[in-house]
Amino acid sequence: MTEPALVFGRVVATFRAAEDKTQGDYATELGWDRSVLARIEVGRNDVSIANVLDIEAMLIKHGLITTFGQLVQVTSEVTAELKARPKINGDAPAVVDRIAGTVVDRWLQKRTA
Repeated sequence: MTEPALVFGRVVATFRAAEDKTQGDYATELGWDRSVLARIEVGRNDVSIANVLDIEAMLIKHGLITTFGQLVQVTSEVTAELKARPKINGDAPAVVDRIAGTVVDRWLQKRTA
């Protein structure tokens, strides 16, 4: 099974990429060192509730989500899609990226519809 930290991190990275922002842009806005965000995005750091709330507040400010809890909801949707698909060689980061991209794109399209 894919690590939850990886799924969460890839969802954050996908939202960031949707805005064409760098890790440095997001990290500066969050008041973090870029390396902290980089480790979160690749699933090397477990994320605290405070980190999740900080990221969600920023995504709300950017108009990508509207309420607290939606980042976790999108992450749950990615996890559900990963569980529903047959595993070929485990869930490589590229597979997680592809599914996160699909789910986030779908999420953003619903927001603008």
